[in-house]
Amino acid sequence: MFDRLLPKARHPLIYAGFYLVVAAVVVRIFIKLSFTSEAAAVVAGVGLFTLIAIARDSGRFVLSRRPLLYLGLQTAIVTALLSIEPSLDFLALLFVLLSLQAVLLLPDPTRYLWLAALTLLIAVIFFVNYEPG
Repeated sequence: MFDRLLPKARHPLIYAGFYLVVAAVVVRIFIKLSFTSEAAAVVAGVGLFTLIAIARDSGRFVLSRRPLLYLGLQTAIVTALLSIEPSLDFLALLFVLLSLQAVLLLPDPTRYLWLAALTLLIAVIFFVNYEPG
């Protein structure tokens, strides 16, 4: 199974997929918003999200040893991004990445509680920001 640090040498596809999804989100932001101040703020937030992931992956920071702290910080960033520009519903893809990381980083009971809380948070965000179609 996967270990908590997810070394790049053992899991290159996980790393490649993570950063490809982040790159796709950034491209989609610019297609949707052009070059507005909201786009700049959201891209900066996605950049911060990516830098924190890189810092965790390096193994040298406290985030490498504390997956709950890492996941909480990343969840706060994505939640803030969705509140800056709620029309960017594709930012929820970042929650998918966080779910995958939670499954790989957390032990069994904590993993399921985290996924339940994240699912509830996503539902609340979308119910607050979007009218039922």
